[in-house]
Amino acid sequence: MNLQVGQILDTQEVYSTLINNGIVVYPTVLGYAIMAITTEGVDKMYRLKERPLDKPSGVLATPEIFDAITQSSHGDKLRSIQQPIGVLERWNASAPALRDLPKLGKQGDSIALFINLDPFLAELATYAFRQNRLIVVTSANKAGTGNCYRLRDIHHDILDEAEIAIDGGTSRLKTERGSFENITTTMVDLINNKFVRQGAYEKELLEQTSELGLIHPDEMNIYARRRGEFRFRSALFLRTFAEKTFLKVPELHNPDWLVLDLEDGCPLKFKDKARALIQFNVQTPLFEGKHIAVRLNELAHREELLKDLDVKYTRRVHAFILPMLRTAADVEQYDRLISDMELRLGLPVNTFGFIPLIETAEGVLNAREIVLQSKRNMAVILGHADLFSELFSERTDVNLHWARFKVLAAARAARLPLFDTPYENTADYKGLLHDAREARKMGIDGKICLHFDQVDPVNRIFGISKKQRDHYSEVVTSFEGGCSIVNGEFIGAPIVTKMKRELNRPVYISRSVRAEGVQGRTIQYGLANNQLFVQQIIASNMEITLDDSWIAAWHSLVPTLNPLETSKIFARQLGLEDQLIPYHLLINLALCMLVECYSESCKYHLSVEDVVYNKAVYAGDTLRTIMRVEAIVPTSNGLSTVVKTKVVMINQREEVVMTMRRNSLFAKLEVVDKPNDYAHPCGEYFDEPVRSQLGKKLIRSIQAVKGHEHRGVQVLPGEVILHGLVRPVGLSTSVAYSSLFKNTHPLHINNTRYATAELAVSGGFILPIVMGAAQRDFKDTIHEKVVQTKHINPVNHEEGLGAFSYILDRQVSGMMEELTIRTFGLKNMDVEKELEGMNIPLKLLQTDHLKPSEIESICRAECPELAAQICMRIDWKLWRKIQE
Repeated sequence: MNLQVGQILDTQEVYSTLINNGIVVYPTVLGYAIMAITTEGVDKMYRLKERPLDKPSGVLATPEIFDAITQSSHGDKLRSIQQPIGVLERWNASAPALRDLPKLGKQGDSIALFINLDPFLAELATYAFRQNRLIVVTSANKAGTGNCYRLRDIHHDILDEAEIAIDGGTSRLKTERGSFENITTTMVDLINNKFVRQGAYEKELLEQTSELGLIHPDEMNIYARRRGEFRFRSALFLRTFAEKTFLKVPELHNPDWLVLDLEDGCPLKFKDKARALIQFNVQTPLFEGKHIAVRLNELAHREELLKDLDVKYTRRVHAFILPMLRTAADVEQYDRLISDMELRLGLPVNTFGFIPLIETAEGVLNAREIVLQSKRNMAVILGHADLFSELFSERTDVNLHWARFKVLAAARAARLPLFDTPYENTADYKGLLHDAREARKMGIDGKICLHFDQVDPVNRIFGISKKQRDHYSEVVTSFEGGCSIVNGEFIGAPIVTKMKRELNRPVYISRSVRAEGVQGRTIQYGLANNQLFVQQIIASNMEITLDDSWIAAWHSLVPTLNPLETSKIFARQLGLEDQLIPYHLLINLALCMLVECYSESCKYHLSVEDVVYNKAVYAGDTLRTIMRVEAIVPTSNGLSTVVKTKVVMINQREEVVMTMRRNSLFAKLEVVDKPNDYAHPCGEYFDEPVRSQLGKKLIRSIQAVKGHEHRGVQVLPGEVILHGLVRPVGLSTSVAYSSLFKNTHPLHINNTRYATAELAVSGGFILPIVMGAAQRDFKDTIHEKVVQTKHINPVNHEEGLGAFSYILDRQVSGMMEELTIRTFGLKNMDVEKELEGMNIPLKLLQTDHLKPSEIESICRAECPELAAQICMRIDWKLWRKIQE
């Protein structure tokens, strides 16, 4: 049963459910939890969560229960803690309540206890304890998916089998702190007196457990290193042996870290001088407010390393960089030496952090063990110079990728930030930007800098802007699961996860001295003021004359097989003045001429319908396009708007040459009333009835001409034709198309706003390529009409486009055959080979009104080979002459 918030819960009833092998879902301050008491209940809980059996859970507890079932006497100290906390302690074998505890409720000789999760849970745990039973508890989510903060976010597997599920609304901590906060239980290991997991209220709990003596004093140092105000975008290596270097330190505000180099960056003859300068300056306020690391000499140069450790360092040094590491044992050696040094200096052990420098082949292969070796580790550095020297390799993007990925994976396993290897050519600004961006794309946190001029661009690339931070915070905080539109942007769980990661990056603030100047103003295109009203007319701001070069360009871009569009002689035989401007060229031109004044602010082009080629268009004609808003429909969630329009193309003689209907998706628009005195000089064009004078003329003329029967495949209703023509759309081809048709939408051409791999092929351009694949098999089309298109999945560059067609209907009248066809555009499939012998679902082929999401659902359920592969569905008609 499900109980709503506010209903009174009965402790005995919940306990009775649990003791009878049931499971209960209950809201805590940290998120929803799932509970069981019996072995059967715990097994059921693990099965529903898909939790590995080698991962034990914990039990609900109070300080009194803690005292009774553990070998510890810290219950009194825990009573003073009010925040939710998890503690790990050795269990007391003689405690009666442990006799019936399921094996998965404890591990070895220790047990995890969760305290202060909720007042009712404390009452329930106490009631169960009086019956000598303990309640096993864990988060109510599928393993590896993160806490659930609302009842409806819990997987239906769990909710369907839970005997009781209490709806407590959204968890309080998520509401208070925002969903990008780390909302999990902070865990303290009382056996070894240390933090083992930092989660909610970690700072408060660290201070309290330290004051209570529940953790070692040096845990404060470890916490400060991992959770302090450190940033890891840039680390600037300094020439430590030069006095003038230290004179510049007060001016060095930009670098997140300053590195005092005693190894390769310091010539042997100057090392003693460098040590003396470091020892002097760390005793002064020079480094106050700065994060300082010292790169020590490698273990193989032990004499120099011991001299490095003779320096009288102070807490103004935060970390030591450990070079030339090959195995985890190297870190252990450094740890022993530095611990001895700390004791000599009268400092607590673990005062100084470590930054392992992975720069050897063996070190890369052992990176995971190295970064996990010491709790002092606070970041990792990848160095390529010594590594590539060992490998006899050159510094290239490809060679770097392997090392970057290997060390990044190790750093992430240890939850440590990673500094990328430096870019040595300090005069090559463009090269630095490329190198840093490649590292940033991989997810690396920052970069080593060798010159001050490198710091600002590195901070910019590895940081985020204030505008980005505000946007990410707004999106993540308002995200409620599933998929949604936030400020016009499509948001799903993977995007939110990425945004949470980005929020950990510092905000970039340029410290460049800005000269007095004038700020630029951006010209906005698309809908003005995001306002529309029904019957509003929008006119294209351009006219285009189509000369013969347009026809040549079109034939170079798409397969064109209609003889009326390829043969002057055939066109004249049918009474036309010349070969026709291709039908699909006009469709694209009509749509693209409206980009600047309308659709540049559009999110998605949904479909076109009823595309009628009304009057013949020839080379030399001048065309313009106008559009009228027919309907404005809010989406079901109220966050977006579908705009339905009628598009009309007009020639220089003021004749309507093409009409179509178009549906587009915008972010939420403001719908205003049509002004009473509204009138537009082009309004008359929308009142004429839609009829294809051209189509009627062509069908009549072809029947009077002998010969010219079609040579295409003979088809019957219900057949599926697999088309063999597949071709990719390259970036240069797509850009050429956008330039020719004046398509200025940034999603198709702006490779600075979007990565090249993210640039999408225009939907209008996909249409003729898919249709070309179909028309190759049908051949000798006299006339055609696009009834409806639907865009299903986007197409990126270099993806091959092919098609298959389903014959919906065939009508014969005299010598003319009219086919109604449903063609599916496919990407990245060799259609003839991959679909041969495959049953394509009738639901997909025959259902007229399907949303893109419904098409995807059918494919995933009944034909997974087509899932995510259909880019477009086109319903169309063709007319062709048959044998007499």
